[in-house]
Amino acid sequence: MMNIKKIIFSISPSILLLIYTFMLSGVNPSETPNQIVTIMIEGSVQPDQQYSYRLEPFYVPKGIGALEFEFSYEGRRQFAEMEIGVFDPDGFRGTSRFSKDTFYISKYRTTASYFPGPIIPGEWNVSLGFPTITHESGYTIHIRMIPEDDPEYYGPSNTALIVEKRWYKGDFHTHTGHSDGFGCPDTDGNRSPCQVFQTVQAAHRNGLDFVSIADHNTVSHHQDMKILQPSFPNLLLLRGQEVTTFYG
Repeated sequence: MMNIKKIIFSISPSILLLIYTFMLSGVNPSETPNQIVTIMIEGSVQPDQQYSYRLEPFYVPKGIGALEFEFSYEGRRQFAEMEIGVFDPDGFRGTSRFSKDTFYISKYRTTASYFPGPIIPGEWNVSLGFPTITHESGYTIHIRMIPEDDPEYYGPSNTALIVEKRWYKGDFHTHTGHSDGFGCPDTDGNRSPCQVFQTVQAAHRNGLDFVSIADHNTVSHHQDMKILQPSFPNLLLLRGQEVTTFYG
């Protein structure tokens, strides 16, 4: 059992409430959960709080690989507009303002608007901004905490772009400027490193159903691919890595 006195002196009362919620659900915040944990934050805002900001704290236990957020509120585009962002214990992780109802943050891949990086255990905050509130509005934030050893974190997505059974045409071996993918023209027509979007556009122009980008010894291109996928609904982007040594 955790040391409650130690917690009281090291974190805020609002985080204590969330830790108590973890205890009721059988999850010890000092230990890595053995399953996906979902928490819910609810609140409301009044018209006299327009043009203000609010932090909603939540506690992330160790061993979490990804956080998935779902945000909703009453009166959207009628009498309320709310913007959302996220801070981890070390600082700013991004903001999507009004552009996204759901988003995902993990070590290597995130939704556009947010920074990839380790999911640091400790106190995180959802940042809310209220530029338009003409009537009272309630909001709800669901946060799914996905452990590093859960297949949903380390495994491939189960979402199929196309379910039709047929032969599919694709390329299993392409590169970008994240390693040695060169030869794409810049705006002056000169040879330059290929950006991820240029490689993906070339695959689309050639009528491919899928393309794998496997840059040498790095996965830094994976984030760009995740962001690009929604713009290519009929082209499956397969994130890969070509491990290259002195011997091949």
